[in-house]
Amino acid sequence: MVLFVLELEWVLSTGQDKQFAWHCSESGQRLGCYRTSAVASGLQFDVETRHVFIGDHSGQVTILKLEQENCTLLTTFRGHTGKI
Repeated sequence: MVLFVLELEWVLSTGQDKQFAWHCSESGQRLGCYRTSAVASGLQFDVETRHVFIGDHSGQVTILKLEQENCTLLTTFRGHTGKI
C-alpha cells in the first residue's frame, strides 16, 4: 500500500516484507521505517496529528506518531481474529 501526503510531501508505504517506511517525495530520501509484526493489509494517516494506523494480517492495528525522521509507537490494538 502507498499513500501520498501532499501537505507534508511524504510518501508512506508498506509491503510484504513487514516494513512500513516514509520518504520525502521531493528528494526521494527515506526518512524512517518501522517493522511490523505481520504483513500490513491496511494503511491510513491523519495529517493533523501525524498518526499512522497500520492494520495487519494478524488482526492488530498499530498506531505510530511520525516525525520528520523518527517514529514513536503509541499503541497496538489487538482484538480482531482475522486480518484487518
